[in-house]
Amino acid sequence: KAGKGFNLEASGQFGKNVAAAVIEWSKQDGAANANIPYTPLGEGFWEPTPTGYAAANVPGWGNNKTILKESSQIDPCPAPPAFSKVPGSPFYEMAKELYDVSLSLTGEQKAVANFWDDAPNGKYITAFGHWFNILKQVLENRNINLAKAAEAYMRLGITMNDATIYTWQKKYSYHQLRPITYIRNFMGHAGWESLISTPPHPEYLAAHATISASAAAALELVLGKNYSFTDHSYDELGMQPRSFPGFEAAGYEAGLSRLYGGIHFKPSIEAGNMQGKKIAGKIQAILKTQVNPTNNL
Repeated sequence: KAGKGFNLEASGQFGKNVAAAVIEWSKQDGAANANIPYTPLGEGFWEPTPTGYAAANVPGWGNNKTILKESSQIDPCPAPPAFSKVPGSPFYEMAKELYDVSLSLTGEQKAVANFWDDAPNGKYITAFGHWFNILKQVLENRNINLAKAAEAYMRLGITMNDATIYTWQKKYSYHQLRPITYIRNFMGHAGWESLISTPPHPEYLAAHATISASAAAALELVLGKNYSFTDHSYDELGMQPRSFPGFEAAGYEAGLSRLYGGIHFKPSIEAGNMQGKKIAGKIQAILKTQVNPTNNL
């Protein structure tokens, strides 16, 4: 309901003008030059993976300009285990953990992996789309005013954008090979398959874990802890909706789904979960908003 003096048409046009300006500004962020040449570094580093053996995906994305320049100024990311083919080494044991999990997946674990697959393949929505859809569902089921809803959308978008750039910086700094490469080439399981398809970029950090942890933390900082909800994002695909006691639980499950799916080692997921939360906290600390508490829009 519009208040006294509120011009809906003018406000709508102002919003469109802002959006057009942001879109034009965004063209200067470097994304147009993200497909820079990339040559795999050899044994022990990332290489194209089955089944498509696609070339490295946007290796220059980490060079993009973040929306907030300070967003990546967080505690250093821990280095992943050093590559080793030696049985019993930290790298080998990390791969063996994933392999062992893949041999005894429960129905619930498979459901988690498929629910959070979010591969941009025409079937699923993307990780970004999944989290925006979660927010949309929450807003539709709760009595949240327009100002707080707008802040939630803003913080969610900025946080996921900057977390993705941070993640790609790490991926193309460490060049860590994917589980399917290691398990097939160095553990002797040439026919091993992951439950879901491995995307064409290096292992560390785990992108979905980092982005989802940052998204969950951003929503929690705006809407609060213990904000229970049920996610119906894939009802149309016949998947059972998933319920969570809060955003953090959903973010953690999204990251863990990559272990069940066979496409990320657990240390990559854990580091991503930690760094994603730090990025959301950093953005919360530097990006201030002012909402009039009497504004009931």
